[in-house]
Amino acid sequence: MTATASGIGAGLAATPAGTFTINPAGASKLVYAIGPASTNAGAIMAGVVVQIEDAYGNNVASNGVPITVALNTGAFASGTTTVNSGGAGSATFSDLVINAAGNYTLTATASGIGAGLAATPAGAFTINAVNTPPTIGVIANQTVIEDQPTSAIQLVLSDDATPELSLQPSGVSDNPDLVPNENIFFGQANGHWYTTVTPAFGHKSGTATITVNVSDGTNSANTSFLLTVNPPPAGWARFYNSSAITIPANGAATPYPSVINVAGRSGTITNMTLTLSKFSHERVQDVNMLLVGPATNLVIFSHISGGNRSATNVTVHLTDAASFPLPSNFALWSEPLWPTAYLPAATFPAPAPVAAPYGTNRFAPTFNGTAANGNWSLYVYDDTAGAGGIIAGGWSLIIATDGGGSLPPQVSDITNRNIQIDTNTGPIPFTIDDGDTDLNGLAISASSSNTNLVTTNNIVFGGSDSNRTVTVTPVAGQTGTATITVMVSDGVNTASDAFVLTVSAPPTQVRVETAADGTGIVVPAQNINPNGLGSVTVFAIARDVFSNFVANVAPDAWSLTNVTGGVVSGDLVAAGDMKSATFTGHSAGSANIHVVSGVLTPGDSGTLTVVANAPPTIAPIPDQTTLVGVSAGPFPITIGDPDTPKWNLTLSGTSSNTNLVPNANIFLYNDGFSTQSLTVTPATGQTGTATITITVSDGVSSTNTSFLLTVNPPGSGTAIFGNPSLITIVDDTNASPYPSTISVAGIAGAITNLTVTLHNMSHQSPGDVDMLLVGPTGQGVVIFSGVIGNQPMNNITFTLSDKAYYPLPPPGYGLAPGTYQPTDLAPNHTNAPHIFPAPAPAAPYASTMSAFNGVSPNGTWSLYVFDNTTPNNGAITNGWSLAITTQVTQPIMNRPTPTSTNATLSWSAIAGESYRVQYKPDLSLTNWSDLAGDVTASGTNAIKVDTTVSGTTQRFYRVQVLP
Repeated sequence: MTATASGIGAGLAATPAGTFTINPAGASKLVYAIGPASTNAGAIMAGVVVQIEDAYGNNVASNGVPITVALNTGAFASGTTTVNSGGAGSATFSDLVINAAGNYTLTATASGIGAGLAATPAGAFTINAVNTPPTIGVIANQTVIEDQPTSAIQLVLSDDATPELSLQPSGVSDNPDLVPNENIFFGQANGHWYTTVTPAFGHKSGTATITVNVSDGTNSANTSFLLTVNPPPAGWARFYNSSAITIPANGAATPYPSVINVAGRSGTITNMTLTLSKFSHERVQDVNMLLVGPATNLVIFSHISGGNRSATNVTVHLTDAASFPLPSNFALWSEPLWPTAYLPAATFPAPAPVAAPYGTNRFAPTFNGTAANGNWSLYVYDDTAGAGGIIAGGWSLIIATDGGGSLPPQVSDITNRNIQIDTNTGPIPFTIDDGDTDLNGLAISASSSNTNLVTTNNIVFGGSDSNRTVTVTPVAGQTGTATITVMVSDGVNTASDAFVLTVSAPPTQVRVETAADGTGIVVPAQNINPNGLGSVTVFAIARDVFSNFVANVAPDAWSLTNVTGGVVSGDLVAAGDMKSATFTGHSAGSANIHVVSGVLTPGDSGTLTVVANAPPTIAPIPDQTTLVGVSAGPFPITIGDPDTPKWNLTLSGTSSNTNLVPNANIFLYNDGFSTQSLTVTPATGQTGTATITITVSDGVSSTNTSFLLTVNPPGSGTAIFGNPSLITIVDDTNASPYPSTISVAGIAGAITNLTVTLHNMSHQSPGDVDMLLVGPTGQGVVIFSGVIGNQPMNNITFTLSDKAYYPLPPPGYGLAPGTYQPTDLAPNHTNAPHIFPAPAPAAPYASTMSAFNGVSPNGTWSLYVFDNTTPNNGAITNGWSLAITTQVTQPIMNRPTPTSTNATLSWSAIAGESYRVQYKPDLSLTNWSDLAGDVTASGTNAIKVDTTVSGTTQRFYRVQVLP
């Protein structure tokens, strides 16, 4: 270093140069030259560089100082976390991996030179989750017969980040003619996804590759399997009716019945299946179906799918070989199921056979060994108002017989056609079938009875498989008729159908007829029910000079003529297209319907007469007697009306003694068809009499009947015992308490009748609840199981008695206050034993209260309540009570068996009853003496040994029943 300065005057001389050395500061801290950066889980982090610096921020060279990095939480999945710094004083970490997503900080530390180096500030970064695609397991190839869906196939799905039931499966078919995409169904059960695949309904066979895809919303995976659809095997044949069956909201379907004719089958039936195509209904449990063969009948479908479940375009395939029945409390899927009928027993209106019981649950016991040939009838009936449906694709039977035989082809009926001159028929649809021949291998031809009108070259066929068309074009300028015969041949057998084609001149008249296609007649004179309950729809039909049908036309005007009484013009309403009109009877009177159309001759209907209203009827109701606190009913009542359907009749009731029976405690039920019932519930604790008046009305007129209700106190021979404490019904386990008990004492005699009353029961799904009543002798009776289903109960008080008219209702029906038979439907609905955990006694159990008859009621009675399914709780808020009727039967003592030291005494007894034996040495004495030690009978005989007879010459005995 050299110093210089501006001097005084001249410049001062510079100092001589001074030499010195500046030494570097010592290493004191670590810093990130390159800090940690965010990345994805499982990926190698970008290189992290840690540098050694002095206090002034200068890089300090080092000789291999170890530098270590660490996370604030967890650990690295892989990578080197300790690196020696090189001579340049820095360490690079280039292979660090973290698998778990989250927010992290990275801190570096090192052993310093001399003292420890200060740690770096924490470096913050994020590890991002990586969405891995889902996986789907291999699905085995499937083989089915025509019309038959596959069984439910469980999909083996997994995804690291998405729950299985949140994954979305879908499917596609490479042969939509054989398997439409909409026939690939997916559903959830038992925590898994399932799929079923259904071929198109009809005589179709072949193969389709089904690809099932699963997506988590971002990524997807798929697998494919081959579905092979085979024709019926040797010895089997398919028969069908492709017409839709319309199911109304309460009533018989249209048509009723739907019919399939089976022919050409030799021998007797050995196996069969039935398929319903595109079954839809808003509430499946309302639907009942009866299959009637040429010789017998079977209920195949009744009260399934508890609750208000619906079905949309389900293929219902019924076969004895299925693994499962039609569901009792589960959604209906397209899969093989066996015929199933649940309680209550179905009833079918005429013309269905009314003889009961119908066969149930399997085809084989009912139809095997009978002839297949003849008409098979399917009766479909909806027994509850409010929801309707359809079997849109019709139905089929596939039948095996032990005689087999070659089947002839079939061709559907083609109706007669009327066309005008110089037009053609357009494509007329018809169907063909052959139970044992490929449909596309059948030969179709036609002939004409009048080649001057129609030549065979002008009969053209179209379509494929079972659905075909025929178009007929007459010779230009010609009119007349020709019989067109359509023939179908399998090379051995031939089937044919003929229809008449009429080619007419232009129309000359318009008529009021009963059918739009000209197959009807002029509307005849008829009676119409009043009050809007009766109506008739008429059609305007143009006909030519020969009265041949031309068309359903839109006339200029509809009107009423010859009007009498209360009929008005507004009773006739024309359709929007004017081609039809509907007359509705609102008031007594008569009229004719008149139609006018251009230059055509006008037409009239017969006279339509609106009849006077007839009042409804109600049958006398017998007087009723009940016990205090116990409902009378429900019991059936009979109503009717000659011109009003039952479902349009209203019922009401009044009480002459509202302190005993408030009007609100008169409950009337009318399902519109098979059931009309009445329940009367006396007020709590009240006894006496009340006259109950029941009125039925059709909206215009009404009729009533009255009966006397007597509400008695317990009285002689009957006693009531209760436990009003709350019973809490706990979800999927024992109730609390378990059991609830009632102690009975002081009652003489044996039980002749027993009823149980449950006070204010509530539960969102009563079908989950089972109840077991156990008497003092250990006998158990299941009084409530498998009933009501998921119809909620809210503070319902009801009594269970063997003498009640109705059992508790099955799943899908609500419960009203009343008296019902103890009801155990669980075996029919679950095919599984009851589960009543200890300390309840083990099965077997009885199902009627009469199981307690003949025993003493004294002792502890136990009510075990168990909830067998998640997720609902409930309560019996005010506990339960027993009404016990007994009869005292005096015991008959047998002749004593004496010895020199004792006498053995025996008599007929009642199990659980207590007895006292008395004696006296002379009948002339007034008082009797007690033998020490009373006897409680354990069976139907009791024994007492008198050990005090030694030295006596005579002794007389009697036995007393103790209370």
